[in-house]
Amino acid sequence: IAMDEITIQNGKAKRKDSFSIPNVFAPIIKDPDTAEQEGTVFIDKTPDHIVIQDKYPVAKTHVLVIPKKDGETILDMPIDAVGRLFFQAIKTAILTLNLQQARLLVNVYPPNQEVPHVHLHIMSNT
Repeated sequence: IAMDEITIQNGKAKRKDSFSIPNVFAPIIKDPDTAEQEGTVFIDKTPDHIVIQDKYPVAKTHVLVIPKKDGETILDMPIDAVGRLFFQAIKTAILTLNLQQARLLVNVYPPNQEVPHVHLHIMSNT
């Protein structure tokens, strides 16, 4: 890696135009068209978020709301971005998925969050 490909962010070295921690969501966010061709099912795309079906659902409806900005945990996000993330999840559940009942879940990393990128789960068995 050449030095001009590296930036320092919050005291950590990071490749320019990449995510601080490689994760499964990074290529989906960076190139949604290719991700869709490879089988990712998009529910919604907004300037700030993508909403996709969970690849390994644990409920009848199980989608992920993923911010496009890099952040390992919800604590890495500005408070207004956290509000927008939850608003997007509620809007998706009610308006897009037409759910009358749903659970929103955010795992706390570590140890329970498998992907080191902030995301919310919307789950419903109705």
